[in-house]
Amino acid sequence: MTNYELTWTWNSAAAGCHAALEEIGADYRLQFIDLSAPWSEQQLALNPHRKLPTLIDYGLPAANGEGPLVIYQSGAILHHLADRHPDAELVPPTGTPTRALCHQWMFFMAEMLQPSMMMVYYPERYSTAQSEEAHSAVREKGISWTEDVWSRIDHAVGQGAWFLGEQFSICDLYMLTMAMWNLGDDTFKPLTRHTNITRLVERIQRRPAVERMIAAHYLAD
Repeated sequence: MTNYELTWTWNSAAAGCHAALEEIGADYRLQFIDLSAPWSEQQLALNPHRKLPTLIDYGLPAANGEGPLVIYQSGAILHHLADRHPDAELVPPTGTPTRALCHQWMFFMAEMLQPSMMMVYYPERYSTAQSEEAHSAVREKGISWTEDVWSRIDHAVGQGAWFLGEQFSICDLYMLTMAMWNLGDDTFKPLTRHTNITRLVERIQRRPAVERMIAAHYLAD
């Protein structure tokens, strides 16, 4: 029986969640969505915000008891999967200092890093002015903020084996998604300017579970 279903598309925020499913060895299936096509009523019922990814957890009932649990937002999905599969050790134990740092950095990336990158991809969402000049200004600010946030993360990571130090975690998987966006788009400043992040991303990419995810999520040139 399939335990999970994950909606995804190419080079999307679903990547880290897919890697987590591989890391925990879950029985799952992927549901591809073509973002250039209209969403079906069924897809909108699962996630009315038209955002990826969406996870269906067939092992838990929905809060209202109607069908299985459906959850979206990639950071929330990563936390959910880690809590559902503690043996995979994708989050530190509850109540520990490292667990607190895990929450801190997951929220930091969700509130600081991803929005700054979205300013580059979707500048029209961040200005009431709809001129190309206004969009260009938003895009430039997004590039600048993205670089500043990467600098902060690079300092925080330091020489640690993983994002949180000695333990691989969902912080590594969440960061990897946005690092891949940066690496694949020369609009941003080169990620290689940040040596700690570059070293860490290369190490994360060598994990077998992540290699399998990358093979599925990123089209070959």
